[in-house]
Amino acid sequence: MTTRRRTYTKQPHLWKRSGSSTWYIVWQEGPTTKKLSTGTDKRVVAEETLRRFHEERNAAWGQSTPITFHEGVREWLADRERPRHGLAQPTLSHYRTWARQFLEYFPASLRADAVSPAMVRRYLDAREDRGLGNSSLKKDLVGLSMVFRFLEREGRLRGNPCTAVRVRATPKRHPAMTAEEFASLRDAMTRNLTGTRTSALRRSAQELLDMADVLWHSGLRSIEATRLAWTDIDVERSLWTIRSPANKGGHATIPIHPELLPLLTRRKLLGMEGPFRNHHWLSITWRRFKKTNPSFQGWSWHRMRHSFVTRLRRVGADAVAMQLARHKTPAMSDHYTHLTLADLRAGMARLSGQTVESQRAQAES
Repeated sequence: MTTRRRTYTKQPHLWKRSGSSTWYIVWQEGPTTKKLSTGTDKRVVAEETLRRFHEERNAAWGQSTPITFHEGVREWLADRERPRHGLAQPTLSHYRTWARQFLEYFPASLRADAVSPAMVRRYLDAREDRGLGNSSLKKDLVGLSMVFRFLEREGRLRGNPCTAVRVRATPKRHPAMTAEEFASLRDAMTRNLTGTRTSALRRSAQELLDMADVLWHSGLRSIEATRLAWTDIDVERSLWTIRSPANKGGHATIPIHPELLPLLTRRKLLGMEGPFRNHHWLSITWRRFKKTNPSFQGWSWHRMRHSFVTRLRRVGADAVAMQLARHKTPAMSDHYTHLTLADLRAGMARLSGQTVESQRAQAES
């Protein structure tokens, strides 16, 4: 009888290599998988060796100084705030919010190695009672797991209780912005531009209008547009390099929509480092615009990305949509596609038209 090696198991367990008769004790310490030969091919003897191994590890662990969960959270947060990690201030602010939530819920006297999966589930239940959705609960579980993984790497405890807890997160699906909705948004932004009195507000209103045009014709994320620098843009060759984390498509050089070239040429004359200011500016200006135009409350820039992918896939450019949106899987492209009943009927009509034409071609030949 053989068993599969489960590298995700932190606690020691028995394992036998395929084609071998010797049993091994396998466990993980941080990211490293370790093994120890039992020197026997008998399962009963190997289980007794594993039992003694557990007792020795527990005795050695009991001699170390325990750490409370509160101390562990503070150590994790202090490590995250070190400059060598290079984390952005919004990320650190989010981590501080997590730490405050953990410290408020778990008692100060609770030892880190005494936190059980049941306690983690009760914490998530308490967060759910406050109205949080599955996606937010999933993020809370990830933050809690980060604390325990850090303490494991530091040798402060063994095992991560969060690995036994599952939260099925449903990704948020924004509705695609229609052409009529974009036209109404653009008209409102144009009226906002013409109605401003000062040059500073007029400059911000023009930048917001240009941002809307860029996102509509490119499908970029808003933070990717604000991250652009002129060194990333080649107007003559109609190319720009989008720089994002690996899980968001990484670095990719893609073509620029022809209608954006005059806009970029005009904005380059402003003398800024890039076409737009930082994302913090965009958030403030966008909120101010929606406050003065209540009909657009609840609207999101990300709806334009959904619309961009949908428009491409509506004309049959599935592979192009996946490349321009920098999606890793077809399933993610499907998530951004919003086809209506009219689109399905148009596709059936094109299919029927092709069938009729092919039959006529065969008859003529």
